[in-house]
This record gives sequence, structure tokens and C-alpha cells, in this order.
Amino acid sequence: MFASFPDFADNSRAVYEYMMRQEKFSNWTFIWEVSPDFQFPTRNRTRFIKRPYGYWNKDYFIYIFNLFTSKYLFSTHSFFVEANPSRQISVCLWHGTMLKRICAMNEREKDGQRKDQFRFFVSPSNYYNDIFCKTFLCQPENILTTGYPRNDFLFENTRLLEKLNIDKDLYSKIVVYMPTFRVPKGGGYCDSDATIQSCIDFANKQSLSELSYFLYDKKVLLLIKWHPADSRQFVVDNMANILSIDNQVLAESGFQAYHLLHYADALITDYSSVFCDYMLLDRPIAFDVSDIVAYADKRGFVFEKPMDFMPGYIIKTEHDLKIFVDDISKGLDKSAYKRRELYSVYNDFCDDQASARIVNLTIHDLSVGF
Repeated sequence: MFASFPDFADNSRAVYEYMMRQEKFSNWTFIWEVSPDFQFPTRNRTRFIKRPYGYWNKDYFIYIFNLFTSKYLFSTHSFFVEANPSRQISVCLWHGTMLKRICAMNEREKDGQRKDQFRFFVSPSNYYNDIFCKTFLCQPENILTTGYPRNDFLFENTRLLEKLNIDKDLYSKIVVYMPTFRVPKGGGYCDSDATIQSCIDFANKQSLSELSYFLYDKKVLLLIKWHPADSRQFVVDNMANILSIDNQVLAESGFQAYHLLHYADALITDYSSVFCDYMLLDRPIAFDVSDIVAYADKRGFVFEKPMDFMPGYIIKTEHDLKIFVDDISKGLDKSAYKRRELYSVYNDFCDDQASARIVNLTIHDLSVGF
């Protein structure tokens, strides 16, 4: 049984796709718990059930039945709270290496829901195992150091650009901008009180137009991919060299965000965990730290000096962004040494075998049922 946010995506999707390709699982049934409004695709040996909202209704009983009759549970978030880790193999694949404080390390979340339903937690590196134990209040024996399964997608050649109507031959370089969120959809809290949260002024069409012209001159395409929980979700229209990648459109294409990163010559992010994964491709990274002081005060970081652990360019203004883009257009990679110095902090592996490692470590009984 699988669950993820967004639905049918991320680390859970990668493990599922791997198992679907393996002959030894050909007689297994796979169950996905998804949001009620999710459009169920047709997949062999796969059953989609609705995530219940409330108790003692049809969706709830269907969910409980499938949960209790599943031996293996994989999730990217705090789903399956009714799971019993003493009799089920429940694996928290999580959704990224935390540069920002989360769960037990975050003041706002430390008294929130614990994750006792999971037997195992997936970590990308031995360096981070202790941080994971402090974050999830688990023991070292509960940690599986395998790397994230979604990283397998980074190495896949696909037809995603064609699906998105992007002609790569028109550009010398493709740069992807993938920030984390400040205010989640629906509100509730804000991780930064800073007025300026990005080096790009998405609300200013004139500024965006000038940036697009700069990118055009450099033959660089800038792809904007918002975090699925981000309340901002600015849509950039009619800009020759700036394109928004809508989360829904990406999902409908049948591909994942990490399939997109396969084609990125460089990445711009902020405090998102995406940079840790992108390091596997050994390509330039820039960190937009426009609100780092305010973010440190509100959310906080796992490191006392977070910029010391950012393996790339540090940018705060659009001028800094243009310097980074200009270097990329010229094939310059001035921060490669930073990536190599910090690689082992974030990753123990550099391959497309994370899903295989997780399955091999967690699924030992290939018989059906218990």
C-alpha cells in the first residue's frame, strides 16, 4: 500500500514503479490511497482508494480494510497512522533531506503528531542519520541509509519536454527554479516575515519581461516549478524565456518533477531539499537566500550556519541571479568544489538504485499475504 503528497508521486511512486517492473512482484496487488478528487489512472494490478475524511463512512471502512490487510506500507508523509509497526513493514520514505527544521526539531511542530506508525525511516546519508533520529524521535536501528527512490528519476531519459511543448534545441541551457514554500495552501502559518522572499519579482510583469529579455539574449530557458504546497503559485504568461510548469500539467503528463530536473543544466532553489538530490547530477546550483534571516528566525535550520552547507552560488538579488545565469550560459561552474566538499554530507550514493535498495532491505517475504 502506498500514499504520497502530491498523490501518486514522489518517493512512493518511484518504489511502486520499480516493483511494477520486477517479475518477482508480478502476482502482487498494489493499493494507492489518494485524495477524493484525484483522477484515478488505469494501471495493471493497482487499486486506488479514497483517503477518508472523517470516520464510520464507506471510504473509511475501505481504507481500514486495505490498510490492515496490507503487509507493506510506503508513505512520503504522516499517512497510515493506524498502522502497527510490530506486525507490518511500514516505511517512511519522507520527502527530502531537511536543511530547515521540521517535526521534533521545529518549535511549532515538536508537540505535534509523532510518527510511531513507521518501523523504518529512509535517509540519504550516514551523516544525516542522527538528524533524522532527532527529527522523527526514532532510534538508529530504524534508519535505512539508502538514498531517496525519487532520485532514480534523475537519470531517466523521457519525453517530458516534448509533452510540455519545450524544444530544447532553441536554448543553449535550461535552468529550473524550485523553491520551498513560505505559507502553505490554506494558510495556518508563515515561515518568513520578510517582505522579499525571492530574488525574482513575480508580481512585477515589467521586471519579469526585462528578465525574460536577458534570458533570451543568453539563450537560456528558465522553468519555474512551485512547491505543490506553496500558496504563491505565480503563473508566468507570454514570456519567451520564462515558463511556469504547472503541478497539475506535470502530473497529467505522466512524469515527475525529477524527470524535469534530468534536463536542467542548473538549479536555483532556496532552502528546499531538492538541491541535495540534484547534487547527484553534479551540475551548478544557486541558493536564493533573500529572506534567510527572517526564515531562520521563524522556521530555523538544522545547521547553525546554513550557508556553510549550501554547495553553490549564494544569490539575494536579481543582479546576483543574472551573474549566475551568465556563468551558466558560458559553461562556467565556479562552485563545483563546494559540491564535492559537501557531497558526502547529503548523499552516500550516486546512482539510480535507491528504490532497489529499499525494496531489498524491507521486503524479504515474497509470499502473498502474511
